[in-house]
Amino acid sequence: MTAAIVFFVVTAPFCLWAAWSDLKFLKIPNILSILLAVSFVIVGILVLPFEDYLWRLFVGVAAFAIGFLIYLTGTIGGGDIKFIAAMLPFVAPADLLSFMFLISIMSLAGVASHKLVGKLKLAPEGWKSWNSGRKFPFGFSLAGALLYYGAFNVFMAF
Repeated sequence: MTAAIVFFVVTAPFCLWAAWSDLKFLKIPNILSILLAVSFVIVGILVLPFEDYLWRLFVGVAAFAIGFLIYLTGTIGGGDIKFIAAMLPFVAPADLLSFMFLISIMSLAGVASHKLVGKLKLAPEGWKSWNSGRKFPFGFSLAGALLYYGAFNVFMAF
């Protein structure tokens, strides 16, 4: 229970920052991913059993390595890969498969809501994601998935 609450409190500001930045600039700043990863290194060791902590660190490193290979194909941005690698340690290993499904659902919801806001002309002036053609701010969906996952875990802890 403690880990779920702490992780949600730690990750929520990063998720909001990532979503805002990706929507406005179509970029997730490197410093965001670095700070998120460092926050897991510091907080994770305090709230998790050591074996679980090491496994989660491994998952983050593996995600970065695999993501880098995918990035080389040009199908996903580097900021998205770094954000994924930094956020995955906050996800319990037993939940990784369901979390990938959650990312899929959030991606569909993100594309639909992003397109709707654009079509209804509700997008803020000058925000790059609505003026960049077919590019989609995947960080918006990733952040939503981690926020939902964290909130759900806090809810289930009570």
